[in-house]
Amino acid sequence: MNSNPFERSSSLVWALTTIMMIVAFAFIFIFVKFTIGGTSAICFPIYVGIFLFFAYISSLPIIQLMTKYTDSGIEQPSIFGSKFLRWQDVKEIRNITTGGIILIGSETKINVNLFLFKNPQGFLSEIRSRIPESVYPSDIEINNEIYRRKQNDAGRSIIGTLIAIVMVIVIGKNMSAVIIIGLLMLAFMIYEIRNWLKYRSLQS
Repeated sequence: MNSNPFERSSSLVWALTTIMMIVAFAFIFIFVKFTIGGTSAICFPIYVGIFLFFAYISSLPIIQLMTKYTDSGIEQPSIFGSKFLRWQDVKEIRNITTGGIILIGSETKINVNLFLFKNPQGFLSEIRSRIPESVYPSDIEINNEIYRRKQNDAGRSIIGTLIAIVMVIVIGKNMSAVIIIGLLMLAFMIYEIRNWLKYRSLQS
């Protein structure tokens, strides 16, 4: 077990960043190759949007890696400059799940991705020992937050899949491929609907 509860995996961060950019170029290639008018100038803004979206997603793990944890508080870089939150100024904790946590101050919000830590439980224990005791949520509140987050994730997947199905139908030029991809997406959407209903029922 790592002695430093704030230690993160830099290799994992750079691996995730590389994968996200590869996926971005793969999406652009698929649009160019398999859609109507994929090489026309009118599609250029779509490709720029796809690239910028994945570039933003790729920057999030890097921000987590650059976040500094000191005896006085947390300093996190952002597009508009660094944010600093002192431990004693933490007023609320939101979205505490197996994958993340948000620390809220009077004027500052710090997002933390637990997935990148080598010892997530050690990190949570260290956070709990440094912030005001009344701020840390109970086990029931944590479980409800986990279920709520998973329900929201399922809801976003449902909406995203529905949009993707519509796009495949509208811009697809190979009918057989459209049918196969559409059916696979429909099956995934049904699976996520079941997840959404399950996590909603688990919240107490």
